[in-house]
Amino acid sequence: MKSLDTPNHKPLITRNLHTHQWYCLHADGTVDDFCRYAQKINMTMIGMSDHVPMPHDPVDDDRMSMEQLDDYSTAIDQAKLDYPDLIVLKGMECEALSAFYQYYRDELLIKREFDYLACAIHYVDVNGTRLNLFEDSLDVKGLRAFVDHFVNALEADLFTFMVHPDLFGFTYPNWDANVEACVRDMMQAAVAYDMPLEINSKGFRRPQIQTNNGMRYRYPWFQYWEVAAEYNIRVLINTDAHRPSELDATVAEARALKDRYGLREISDEAILARMCELAQRNRVSVKPGSTRSDVSKKTRGVCV
Repeated sequence: MKSLDTPNHKPLITRNLHTHQWYCLHADGTVDDFCRYAQKINMTMIGMSDHVPMPHDPVDDDRMSMEQLDDYSTAIDQAKLDYPDLIVLKGMECEALSAFYQYYRDELLIKREFDYLACAIHYVDVNGTRLNLFEDSLDVKGLRAFVDHFVNALEADLFTFMVHPDLFGFTYPNWDANVEACVRDMMQAAVAYDMPLEINSKGFRRPQIQTNNGMRYRYPWFQYWEVAAEYNIRVLINTDAHRPSELDATVAEARALKDRYGLREISDEAILARMCELAQRNRVSVKPGSTRSDVSKKTRGVCV
């Protein structure tokens, strides 16, 4: 495992709900490593959200096995006890594949009392073929499939927020009327379901690509967020950290994007309240009316 970097500045972020640990096979650092670093840079809230294991259909090799789920869950529960001055949340980054939604609800939210699930669209199904957004070029059918997966995920009532909702820009390079129509459909759904959308700062750490309008980041896609600003949505900034030192990486760029378009950032109180509401609706035992001040960092769940 690589050595942990030592921070030498105050971060622009005190909450990060998109982090990956060694379980996913393409990240460095344990749950404890992330919590220690978070404390060093004066963060107040950290969510562990490694890639969800998939029963019967592993989907890809970039995730923990089902056998590791117990260890992951236990490590986070222990961190809640070991770091009483840090809000430590137990989460998962889940694929927007509806065949697994019942599993997410039963195994993660109910049985294991996860605090939150974040939803990612890394794959879309088009005419019976599963496309990988990091590898396979999308056409208009692929764009529409992305929107369908997005809307279906919101309807599932499982997820606290959507991660990198502009990821389709990874292999669909040029802004056109089809993209704008799809983005507007997504924003209308986000408003209808009051779904927070993530500005993912990891995209600023990736190489830019050439498009008809010049060079741009694959994501965040600025034109996407310019359209989003026309709608009454809430956003959150996460760094998609794959090692502890990335907990505050490229946050300045993400915050500049948010400020440029006047996007409204969801508060800690509101994101925790949303977690509690989802827990209640998914039959997790919580106390009705829980608020940020009710959060116990020494118990398993965010709601007490």
